[in-house]
Amino acid sequence: MGIFKYYSPQDYNFVAFCKNQIFFSRPSNLNDPFDTSDLLIRPYKKFCEAVNLTNLNPLFESFGVCCFTKSEKADNRHLWSLYANSYKGYALEFNEDSFDNIYYMPCHFLPVKYRNRPFNLNFLTAKFVDEHGKECTIKECIDEYIKQGDEMPLERLFMHLLHYKDSTIWQKESEYRMILGRNKPVKCEIQELSNGFLMTLLPNAIKSITIGFNMSKDNKFLLKNCAGHKGIPIYEAIPCIVKNKWAVDIKKYQ
Repeated sequence: MGIFKYYSPQDYNFVAFCKNQIFFSRPSNLNDPFDTSDLLIRPYKKFCEAVNLTNLNPLFESFGVCCFTKSEKADNRHLWSLYANSYKGYALEFNEDSFDNIYYMPCHFLPVKYRNRPFNLNFLTAKFVDEHGKECTIKECIDEYIKQGDEMPLERLFMHLLHYKDSTIWQKESEYRMILGRNKPVKCEIQELSNGFLMTLLPNAIKSITIGFNMSKDNKFLLKNCAGHKGIPIYEAIPCIVKNKWAVDIKKYQ
């Protein structure tokens, strides 16, 4: 199984690939409104009254979120259509080991939890496992926040919320998320933008690139040259029908 990310054919995405960078979006800029604070937190009045915060958006918007998918190859038809602009974009395969390097800490690379209901913040005895593998309840998180007067316990809880997705809509994406928290890594270059963060990857982070069959000739030429400089293989994704089933054929790009 590989770790992939699908990209639209935008100039900034081509620049990011050539420069070995990935972008972390602020939660409010993600395409699902249930990734934002208002819909994830405000409906739970018991929780909001307990933490006594009038505005949760600044804390929630301090995160950076980068989304990936896990599969054997870059053949997810849904992602090629939705995120790669109908095969005009490309998909990168990443070296998962590079995300475990202390170079990235405290970025946390975890699978999305697909459920048919959101995480109930009013159920104060509900347990969750934070990004460090520590199990605690919502109440313990609130008590720690009130006692310390620091927002870090709430940050751990909100990170957990950012890994919850509606299974009826999104499960086909097999999504993994890397969350950039308040404490930024010190061993890598991070540029803060108005809509998120741009982080430089390790040199060996990208394993391969797959381009969509609808990509323009100029863009194919650009990415082929960049892949050659990086010394990584380049493939092409071609939609097809195999044994009366919709499929995507992944071939070595010539």
